[in-house]
Formats: sequence, structure tokens, C-alpha cells
Amino acid sequence: MWQHVGARIVVRPQTDMHRLAVAHLPTTATLVYSALACQSVFAEDPSRTAAAADSAVQQVQVTAAADDGLADQRSATTARVTVTQAELTKFGDTNLADSMRRVPGLEVVSRQGKTDIRMRGLGNGYTQILINGDSAPPGFAIESLSPSLVERIEVSRVATADQSTQAIAGTINIILRQPPRKATRSIRVTAGGPKGEESYAINGELSGVVNDLSYSLSPSASETNSRTPTTLNQSATDASGFEFLRRHTDQENSLRIDKLEFASALKWKPVDRTVLTLDPWLSLRRIEDRTSDERISTTGVVPTFASDTQFSRINAQLARFRLAWRQQLFDEADLDLKLGMSRFRILGTSHFEGFDENGLRTLNEDIFATTFTRTLTVNGKFRAPVVEGHAMEFGWDGSVTNLSEDRRQFQSAPPGYPAVDLVEINDVRIDKLALFAQDEWAITKELSVYAGVRWETLLTHASGNTISTVDSRSAVLSPIVQMVWRPLEYKDDQLRLGLSRTYKAPTPDQLNPRRHVANDNTPTTPNTSGNPALSPELAWGLDISLEHYLPALDGMVSATAYARSIDDVTVQELSFVDGAWVVRPFNNGKAITTGLELSGKLSLRKLGAEWPQVDLRGNVGWNWSHLSNWPEPGNRMVGQTPFTSSVGIDYQLPTHHLTVGTSLTYSSIRTARASSSLLERRHRSTVWDAYALWKLNQDTQLRIALSNLSRQPTLTDQMNLDASGTFQQRTREERAATVRATLEWKL
Repeated sequence: MWQHVGARIVVRPQTDMHRLAVAHLPTTATLVYSALACQSVFAEDPSRTAAAADSAVQQVQVTAAADDGLADQRSATTARVTVTQAELTKFGDTNLADSMRRVPGLEVVSRQGKTDIRMRGLGNGYTQILINGDSAPPGFAIESLSPSLVERIEVSRVATADQSTQAIAGTINIILRQPPRKATRSIRVTAGGPKGEESYAINGELSGVVNDLSYSLSPSASETNSRTPTTLNQSATDASGFEFLRRHTDQENSLRIDKLEFASALKWKPVDRTVLTLDPWLSLRRIEDRTSDERISTTGVVPTFASDTQFSRINAQLARFRLAWRQQLFDEADLDLKLGMSRFRILGTSHFEGFDENGLRTLNEDIFATTFTRTLTVNGKFRAPVVEGHAMEFGWDGSVTNLSEDRRQFQSAPPGYPAVDLVEINDVRIDKLALFAQDEWAITKELSVYAGVRWETLLTHASGNTISTVDSRSAVLSPIVQMVWRPLEYKDDQLRLGLSRTYKAPTPDQLNPRRHVANDNTPTTPNTSGNPALSPELAWGLDISLEHYLPALDGMVSATAYARSIDDVTVQELSFVDGAWVVRPFNNGKAITTGLELSGKLSLRKLGAEWPQVDLRGNVGWNWSHLSNWPEPGNRMVGQTPFTSSVGIDYQLPTHHLTVGTSLTYSSIRTARASSSLLERRHRSTVWDAYALWKLNQDTQLRIALSNLSRQPTLTDQMNLDASGTFQQRTREERAATVRATLEWKL
């Protein structure tokens, strides 16, 4: 942890992080060097060239399918990486968040039941999550989505004008299943998990083409069980250094999630030059969460609750559909119109009981909460080749979101103990309107340019019976330029450059001044409150990327550098008010964040039959940040990971009936200030996964997946230092390894 010397905090050097960062450099360097070496050898050996040509003739279909994603990435003017469903389902994951852990450049952080998806080490609103190009509804959890329902994921590191520019770190667009070009029928059954935490899932797909109608139906059902033992150790000293508190807490959390999902898509061509698409999506989830705490104080006062139990049940219902009409007009011009509606309802109940050191129940609490969100979206886009060599688009995005919250709290307690009944009813309306124009221009054979501009405005209105009315308006004009240079003398190299204006708007919770009360109020678990005066964060971004493609290896290597200058960055203010710790957000000057990312992938199987059937991939990233009005140490964006790396290998045995693979991801120690007085350090983490895939026959295959083989616990240290003294807490969350078996049939 930290060394406390007088009024200073001394942070020990991160020698482990630097040592591991250096250790990972040879991994990526070896991958790059072997790719270049293999390509060179292949080019110089005529016999291998001939053998590979013969092999290519015999396997044209497989090669073309493998090259599609990389070819699209290479030819696109805008910087975007596509992750296919085959890559997402390779390790047999039952929720999308686990699949995304292995996507290069993405980091998935789970803590105390919450999952955050990060790009450039930044999440919590800096990374934009879209579903079919539209914003996910408030309260939607990425882990609630099954990978089998996803067609692909598009990862964009630079914004584009046709999507919201609330993407300071980047955008992840989740595309649900689309109608295929040919009929398919399949079923997938999964079972596994640690003892006592067994989980099950069944997924199906039925798709086909009937005359001018193509369709895809993808049902999914699952039961997931998990258990997370957690320990907390707390200590506190006053300004003189006298220790007046030392406490140990054992926490046991068990979670069960029952899920039923149905995604479908229908595409109809009623007449020539007209296409209608309908894609309904239904998701039903029931969550049962049981938590118990046992607190032992060896020094200081007895806690408010020496022990407590809490049981929560949540029923979440999401119904969403989108109707799209594409009409081809004249001279390759076309018009796209989209109408979408969604309904997201959450019904929650919670029962809490707190006990003193003698086992006397000092609080009995029941909470009944309902959240109802309705969203209407209307989008349009007109595309026309106004000038030869240009692809101009003009369009608009509009949406209206109405969110209603009804929370009723009933408490009872013995005489002398506090008990408060509350009825809180809040309504939030968010209106969004955006206008955009964009153009792709092939200036020469070597240089292509994308230019776009987007004007986006948000109107937020919040009211309730316990809060003052809040009205917030933000409007951002976002110019965006991307260009790619492909020198003719280096046909396998290209240089990308991107300049963008992006922003991060406050969420309704951040604007709502209503105070949320924590059961165990400490500097590390404070009450929370919003700030109606909060302003959006505005950022300028610069991205530079050098890509080298390896056609002979169906691969590429790349180096990307980025910088973001963020104005009015949002930070947290922790204070002690009316006998309780409270945290609220506020704007605090400028932040600068920069980074470097190296990435590579290649397939040795493309060299010919005599080479091992091996696919390699690797990624390393460094992230730095600095806030202008923030103290040291820990002056960086909260939650940003300084160093991340991942490496993966897939090997197909010569019999072609068995494929094995493994993936290793690493995140370094990260130290940052959660507030001006609260320093937080999250220790390094390593996740090791593996799988084996047997092709039993042409239509049947068995997949065995092992997740979190490293079984490394999650460690977090927190320390609050102010004029009154010091409060420290260490949290340790245990993580179990998981074994899953999946049987897949093509019918």
C-alpha cells in the first residue's frame, strides 16, 4: 500500500509494472519480426510460392472469407476495426462483456457487480457504446447481451459525423444479427462453471431466404450463477497519528441471472431499388442478488451494523425495434430513413436487515423501485455522388427519451435507532437533435480524405417531489477530418491521420441533486449527490497510425499514437457534511491524455501446408494523463490503466479435427485520485483463458473453454488524507476459474 510520512504520501516506484512492460515488448517485437521474416522467406522461395499458389486454388473460399474483415479495414478511409461473431464466440462465453475482454485495444473492468468497457484506458462515459448505431438505453448492461445475438462489433478510435460524437476515447458499435445470404439452422448448448456456481445456456439460429424476403431468428436462454467472496480491511488515524479504528469485514455475494433473449431481422425487397428492414429485439432478465457482511472491530467504536444481510430481486424487460427504409434514387444516390422505438422497464425490490454486535436487529428496510424508459428515434441520411470521386452524405439524428423513477423506502427500527420512510418520484426527459454532413474524397490514388461536421444538441429536464427542477442544455459543433495515405512505392503500407472534436455530456444521475445514502458511510463508500451546474467535457483529439499489411500472412502490424485535450474535465469532490461523507461531481480545468498502441496479427497457415496451422495476435498499449488542477501523486484520469497487453494463439492440428487456442491479457497497477483527498490504487491483473474445439463431423462440434485460469484476486487500495487524519481500506475480491462445454449442431 502507501507509506504515510507526515502530511505527505510517498508512492513506491512501480517497478513491477515497468518490468512487465519491458517483458512484454519482446512478445510484440517477436510477432512483428516473425511476420516480416516469414513474408520475406515466402517471397524469396519459388517452390513455396508455387506450393502456396496450389493451396490457394484449392481453398479459395476459405481464404476470401478470412480476408474480408482485414480487406475492409485496409480499404476504408475512416479508422475502424471489425470483430466478427466467430471471434466473439471462440472461447464459448455466455455474455458479451467476457468476449470483449479479448478484443485488442479494449479493456473490461468488473468491480462489485459493475462492468466498464474501456478504450485508451478510459470508460465511464468516455467510451461510447452503441447498438445498431443507436445509443444504448439508460441502465442497459453490456453483460446482459449474449454473443450469439451479435453479428459483429465495430471499434472506431476516431469519431465520424454520422454517429454521436460523445466518444472522447472512441466508439464501440454492436451490430445485432442480420439476415444472411443463405439459409442456416443451428443450435448451441452450453453448461459449466465452478462447483456450486453452475451455469447453462442454449442458443439457436434460424435464417433463410423466401423470394424477396430474407430473415434471421436468434433465440437465447441462459441461467448464470456466480459467487464473489470479498474481504475489506479498514484503519483510521487522527491528525496526530493515533489509530482510532481498525476493522475487518467478510462479505459474501451470490448472484443468479436468468435471461431470455430474442433477436431477429427481416429484409424485404418489395420492388426494385427499395429495401425494407425490420429488426426487433426482446430481452427479459431476472436477477437475484444476495449479500451478507460480517464486521469485526479490533480498535475503535463498534460499526453501525456489526452484520447485515441484503436480498435484491430485479426484473428487467427490454423491447426494441427499428424499421429502416432504403430507396435508391438516381445516379447511385439513395435515401435511408430509420424509425426506432424502445421500452425498458426495471422492477426492483430489496430487503435489508442490519444487526448490532449482540445480534439485535437495529434496522429493517424494504425498498420498492420502478424505472421506466421509453425512447423514440428518427434518423435519416441522403447519399449522392455530387462530384466525381466524392461520396457526400447529409443527415439527421433525433431522439426523445422519457425516464420515470418511482422509489419507495420503508424502514423500521427499535427505539433510539433512526428509521426513515421515503417516497421519491423523478421524471427525466432527454431530447437530442443532430445534423451532419460528411464526404469521402479520393484525391489521388495515394491520398483519400474523410471530412465531416456534426452539430449535436442535448436538452435535459429533470423534476421530482424531493428535488428542484433541473434544466440543462448543451450544444457541440464537431468538425472531423480523417485521411489515409497509401504510397505507391510501398503498396503494403499506409499512414492514417485523424483530427476530431468530441464531448462527454453529464448523465441525468450526475445532474440530479438527490442524495443516495450508503448503508456503511465511510470516505470509501460515501453518499452520492449530483450537480445541476455540471457542464459537458469538450475535447480535441489527434490520432496517427502507421499500418503495414502482410498479404501473404493474412495479417498486419500497426502502431498508433493519440492525444486528447479535454476542457472542463469532471472530477469528484469528497466532503464531510452533516455527519456523513458525501461525494459530488464538478468541473475542474483541463486534462491531457496521450498514448501509444502496438498491434499485430498474422496466420502462418497461409504460407502453405508444410507450415503449422497457427494464428497469432498481440497488442500492447501505454496511456498517460495529467489534470491541470489536481494534486500529486495520482494526478491522472480516474480508472485509466497505464499499461495493457494481450496475446493470443490458435493452433489447428494437422488432422483438422481439433483446434486449440489460448489468450492472455494483462493490466498494470493504476494509481489515481478519486477526489482531491482520496487516492485509489487498483493492482495489476492477469486473465488467462483457453479453449479446444473438436469437429466431430461436418455438422457437429464440441467446444471446451477454460476461463480465468490465473485465478488472480482483484485488489484495490484506497486512502483518504485530509486535515482530520487518514482513512485506509484494502478490498480483495476472489475470482474462480470456470470450465464450460458447448455442443454445437448445424441442422
